[in-house]
Amino acid sequence: MEPSLGIRNVSDWKVEAKNETSIDYFVRFPLVDRLVDGSRCFVVGRRGTGKTAIASYIDSKYRSSIVNFDSFPFQTLFKFKDEDLSSNSEYISVWKNLIYHQTLKYLFQKKELPSDVAANLDSVFGDYSKLSTFDSVDKWKKFSFGVNILGVDVKSSAERESTDKVIDIRRANENIERLLSDTAFSPVFILIDEIDEDFSSKLQYREAFNRLMAGLLKAVQEVKTKLRNKIIPIVFLREDIYWELKDTSKSKWIDFIIKPEWKIETIKQIVTHRLSLAYEYEFKDFQEAWKTFCAPENIVFGSKRTLHSFSYVGQFTQGRPREYIQFMKILAEAAYQSGASQIVGDDFKREIFKFSQQMTTEYESEIEFKFAHAERVLTAIREMRRMDIRYGDFRRELGLQKAARDEKEAIDICHFLYKIGVFGHKYHSEKTVFISDRLGSEFDMKAPIFVHRSVHSYLGLA
Repeated sequence: MEPSLGIRNVSDWKVEAKNETSIDYFVRFPLVDRLVDGSRCFVVGRRGTGKTAIASYIDSKYRSSIVNFDSFPFQTLFKFKDEDLSSNSEYISVWKNLIYHQTLKYLFQKKELPSDVAANLDSVFGDYSKLSTFDSVDKWKKFSFGVNILGVDVKSSAERESTDKVIDIRRANENIERLLSDTAFSPVFILIDEIDEDFSSKLQYREAFNRLMAGLLKAVQEVKTKLRNKIIPIVFLREDIYWELKDTSKSKWIDFIIKPEWKIETIKQIVTHRLSLAYEYEFKDFQEAWKTFCAPENIVFGSKRTLHSFSYVGQFTQGRPREYIQFMKILAEAAYQSGASQIVGDDFKREIFKFSQQMTTEYESEIEFKFAHAERVLTAIREMRRMDIRYGDFRRELGLQKAARDEKEAIDICHFLYKIGVFGHKYHSEKTVFISDRLGSEFDMKAPIFVHRSVHSYLGLA
């Protein structure tokens, strides 16, 4: 076992699961079983809670296809709303069609489709096996949404332009459903991920985007009903986007949602597993793994106490796996560059700003998604120059008054900052409490506010 090799390997860890070159880093937990057996189909969580890691794992182990919406031109889908349905259902048809096309493409690649259908797909779309998600949407406009693949004649160009697109989608869906019902094949997972990476930050499209997301969740449930045990669609959705959705069906979705939640012992299990791979040595437990990686057992924290070095890392995280991986990667990069074979005490204090900067950048992104003035919010926190603040003082620093409209905006900001973990509370017991400590809790207007330590560090408050 060579510690220096382990440090180098940790420094090469990828924070984003989609960038990992090996699925071996994934630790399977019971929540995956509920997705695989089809009892749950929505994975809702904040960034860093493992959504993409779960998607990548299922994709590597099962018959599946990932639909990646990173940089996808969602405006294309807006053209195909079904105006006969309510606003939150108007995109069901186009989502079903997309899921069906992804399934057809998978079966096409596996040579599990009837030969005449496969030939029609190739002739209409041109090398159907290599068709991207965007290309399939874009070509629907030219080819009557694939209706012809099941025996309906292809129309002339002029006729195609005048065709009712929504009616064509409905017809295509009905025909594809019949085809897939009559075709024998083992279940296929359609994994819809990274749907929030680009488009959701554009506030001018927010209302339409929320209707699009509601339509997606409804479409998934319809597909599960119509093609049970054949297509198993799973949606991986950021929690702050899910909060935004307004729909009468939302109470029904709860039965199908999984929210990845991580206890400290689970995080230690993940860290032990990853360090075993990095050091090419099977550590017997967390303590052995951590002592190999990190020299100091305790770190001075504040003026009067010390913390175990792993607990010290936790003080700057939201308790999510990615944050521990990110912090350890930063520590390992610094150690490797200096030629050290272990992390030493000074590394923690020296590298904390870099980690806090990355954490705060994520906070800014989440705040901008909701309010579009993240800089104003963080500036207000900085200007107060305190770790513990009160609601009224924060509202005034934001430039908001007691008038009803301003008061509502200030309260909304505080509630949101509590939900994403920027704000916590410090009670008389001197114990700080964040939402990660009490899942499902709400912002307390009367309690003193405590700003998360990573924000303190980045803003120069600690």
